[in-house]
Amino acid sequence: MKSEMANRLKEVLDNMTQEQFDQEWSAITALNLEGPAFVEVVEYFAVMQAQLGSYDLKTPQLVGYKAGENNYALAA
Repeated sequence: MKSEMANRLKEVLDNMTQEQFDQEWSAITALNLEGPAFVEVVEYFAVMQAQLGSYDLKTPQLVGYKAGENNYALAA
């Protein structure tokens, strides 16, 4: 299930010309924002999980799911 924000983003991108996209992207890159790489984020959360131990996620879709367990049904 996609969120409303994801649906809106898809709608905006679907209706944007390549030229508009390039202009928007240029404005974003001009800000020179820097952040962690995806691998760094994953490593950070892996370290935090090891320090904090296991925990339960309490969402309607994942009640009872234990972090760190292999639950391949979630990928479906």
